[in-house]
Amino acid sequence: MSGAVLAVAALLSSASVIVAEATPVVTPEARGFGVAMLASCGSGFLGDVTGDGNVNIIDAQQIARWSVGLNVSATVSARIPTHGDVTGDGNVNIIDAQQIARWAVGFSSSFPVGQALPACQGIRVTASTTGLSLDPDGYSVFLDGGFVANVGVNGTVDVPGATPGAHSVLLQGLAANCSITNGPASRPVTVVAGQAASVDYQVACMGTGQGTLEVRNTTNCAVSPSGPYSVTLDGSTTQPMPVGGTVVFNGVSFGSHQVTLGDVPVGCTVQGGMTLNVSVSSGFNIVHFVIEDP
Repeated sequence: MSGAVLAVAALLSSASVIVAEATPVVTPEARGFGVAMLASCGSGFLGDVTGDGNVNIIDAQQIARWSVGLNVSATVSARIPTHGDVTGDGNVNIIDAQQIARWAVGFSSSFPVGQALPACQGIRVTASTTGLSLDPDGYSVFLDGGFVANVGVNGTVDVPGATPGAHSVLLQGLAANCSITNGPASRPVTVVAGQAASVDYQVACMGTGQGTLEVRNTTNCAVSPSGPYSVTLDGSTTQPMPVGGTVVFNGVSFGSHQVTLGDVPVGCTVQGGMTLNVSVSSGFNIVHFVIEDP
């Protein structure tokens, strides 16, 4: 048996072991790639995920590693969605690795491994979401005012039918506790013939719910206050706070808030200023003022 045949046999065997040991299998969707309509396009050859101009056992090994969540280089990771789907089923997995391995050693394969890829043309819309209480049903993508598809909170939608020229992409359907942080929801995009354009949305979500906010103070100032401090939450709700003591605000909604300390004696300073920003994201939260000499 030739060395090449032994190599493919070893790959197929090890790939099966990897799949059995590594769960869950990391799918393209889990990595942020949707069912790729713009996949299998671009420069180079189908199956060449390393970008070296060849399709061989190394490409099969890299796909096998990626499919089960093992580390691959940034170059390989970026090329797998566009060059790795030799079966054409919209996913890149061990089956693609096996077919490339078979093709590399001359076994018969009905898949178009090694073919030059057509140019990509269209729009790829990507959503990346961070935070708490992520939108459970994802978002909606519109092109030129018409609905295209839904996209997951960390997912991709491809629009291969976008014609060359100017277009408008809109992301809608965000939950009330989520917002786009890297620009407006509506974005202009220009498609060039034979090329793929991309629109990336970064979304941040705040947790939904209420918590308790405890405000504390440590006073190390030579000037003694004449009475308690005042503590104001978001410019509206005020409570007195004893010197060296605490005050509690209940039912504070998750999100960003401002806490302002008042009635500080002249001749004392407050570390960080008299107004502090605090993020309430759990049941119990603390903000601490330190009052000291200048």
